[in-house]
Amino acid sequence: MRANCRPGNAGWQHDLSVSYANLAGRSTDVLQVIEPIFEPTFHPSSHGFRPHRGAHTAIAQAKEHLTAGYQTVVDPRRHDHIGPEPTLSLK
Repeated sequence: MRANCRPGNAGWQHDLSVSYANLAGRSTDVLQVIEPIFEPTFHPSSHGFRPHRGAHTAIAQAKEHLTAGYQTVVDPRRHDHIGPEPTLSLK
């Protein structure tokens, strides 16, 4: 931890640093408050930065879609609203 000090009264120095453990605890507190608010707004197929979801669940869901017969992937994040939607054929 690096000290961040500023001059105080009578020549004293005030430490303005925040310990990493304290910062991690605060971010966990914030997460516990906002996660229940925003989690229900995410699409069910969204896997990034969500509790109990990640790359492994995304791959498992992609395999389920392949088994169900889906053959095309559309990525709406890369759609420029001018040209055709970016697609990937899974054939």
